Amino acid sequence: LLRYFGKGVSNVRYMLFGMCAVLMVVIAIASVALIYNSFSISLTERTRQFGLFKSIGATRFQVIVSVFLEAGFLAVSAIPAGLLIGCVGVFKILKNNFDAMINSAGAAYAGSVSIIFYTKVWYLVVAAVAGIITILVSAMVPAMRAGRISPIEAIRQTNDIKDPKFAKSIRGRGILGMV
Repeated sequence: LLRYFGKGVSNVRYMLFGMCAVLMVVIAIASVALIYNSFSISLTERTRQFGLFKSIGATRFQVIVSVFLEAGFLAVSAIPAGLLIGCVGVFKILKNNFDAMINSAGAAYAGSVSIIFYTKVWYLVVAAVAGIITILVSAMVPAMRAGRISPIEAIRQTNDIKDPKFAKSIRGRGILGMV
């Protein structure tokens, strides 16, 4: 139909690839932000554990490796689950919706047109590698921050209060500031 109207298939293909690229970049940025936030919260809650770990002789590198190992263990379960849910969603849910949409055009075509979805293994490999890179990039800053934790300050957990910006926001004005 596109060739009949003079539109090349390649133009449509380039448009679809461009839309997919933009969508993948937006999803990657959102994923990095979400995973980074989760790791930051997790490491903030475990500051005392990292302080104890360093106080018994752990090096900065060992702390960083432990954070990346945690990220790796999460990736081992999350990436296959995401691939499976994505494939099932496309193959089952979208196929039925597209078939219903195409066949609702007219009674003459009912049941004669069907969309076939397929995937190649390397598509799944590219998605898995993109997931691994996203997780590692997201865990990098919290891992570096965990490696810089001083054992004494981590055990005391007074780093947040010593931060002048944070201390000013805690202190109120007037009578509350004095208290």
